[in-house]
Amino acid sequence: MNKELFVLIISWTVSIGMLWWKIPRNKLRELHFVFLFAQAIGWLYVFIQTKLGNIIFPYREFPYASDMLISLHYIIYPTFNVFYIMWYPMNKGKFVRIFYTLIFIGIHQLYEYLLARYTDLIENKNWHWSYGLLSKLIVYFIILSFFKWYKKGLKTPN
Repeated sequence: MNKELFVLIISWTVSIGMLWWKIPRNKLRELHFVFLFAQAIGWLYVFIQTKLGNIIFPYREFPYASDMLISLHYIIYPTFNVFYIMWYPMNKGKFVRIFYTLIFIGIHQLYEYLLARYTDLIENKNWHWSYGLLSKLIVYFIILSFFKWYKKGLKTPN
């Protein structure tokens, strides 16, 4: 087994295990919605990046079907977004929320950097880590804004 497949299997196992183990049943509906929305945003984001030639995925699960790495943008990155939303400090001060967001995006960026550096899962062509940091900040902000908007319309279960 090559290391790319091993990393994907470990990442899938950790992601699915964390989702199964850490998500409380009373938040399952809204966090499932976040997961699906993060998949949609992630697909659009990576589609644009691959078509512009900024990011290349040398190792893919379905090399004839797509230029994208399905695992990252359909399971692993949405899992990051779910936990970002689940643990987001809504009632804290602005400094705490900004610090929390930067820490979470930093962890996400570190994971992506390690994949690019030590595996053939990601290859950055015309892409700098600062672009990734800025784009993740925008994506996380979009997902958080959408979640807040969605949450306004939810009734609390009895």
